[in-house]
Amino acid sequence: MIGLVLFGRGLPEGLRQNALIAVAGLFIVMQAVFLYANRGMVSALTTAQRAYLTEDFTSARDTLEQALAKTQRPDFRTLTLLGNTYRQLGLADESYDILTKAVQAAPSHHFPWYGFGRTLMTLGRYTEAVEAFERALAQGAPPVAHLDHAEALYRGGAGAAMVLQALNSADVTDEPYRTLWSTYLRWRVAGEDAPSRTLIDSGIAYWQAMAQRFAHTPYGHSITADLIHLLEAA
Repeated sequence: MIGLVLFGRGLPEGLRQNALIAVAGLFIVMQAVFLYANRGMVSALTTAQRAYLTEDFTSARDTLEQALAKTQRPDFRTLTLLGNTYRQLGLADESYDILTKAVQAAPSHHFPWYGFGRTLMTLGRYTEAVEAFERALAQGAPPVAHLDHAEALYRGGAGAAMVLQALNSADVTDEPYRTLWSTYLRWRVAGEDAPSRTLIDSGIAYWQAMAQRFAHTPYGHSITADLIHLLEAA
């Protein structure tokens, strides 16, 4: 292909079209070979994503671990999903290790940085979590990531102005549990209105589950303390 590109202009007019056809055909063959060689990884990632979305984290983990064992160059999406799965299973240290590899594999993509931020927050490493969320947001993470950024700032002891700035950029209207946490953080850092009983009832189950899932981590302890404040205000 390189030879055709470099010397194609020197070919007789009648052969140039054949050369272009050859280059196009080579590209098609290369794509077919690449897709065929990676068909197992794509299938594994899709299967694991479906299991993850249904909260079947054990199946997702097993599928991803088996896929990674068969490749020497894992895709960063597979690494990130496995790291997120480990975190959901309460394996924060394992999640940290695999997500470190994910951000090294794709330092310019928001997906691994966001997952890395969530795991750092689980470990109570809030300053590092803030930096990870900022990297994710700078690289195009969805606006909802501002809520995670605000939470990491809050737990790391940042001033009210910084937390509110992050909250003002967050889109939390799609889920009651996110709306609840945004309202709670505003109340805690800036003295705005406390969450209503209706809002608490609609969104607290998620945070209670988070407190239970991460009860053995600094993050779980801090959520438990927040829930006590929240229920006392109701």
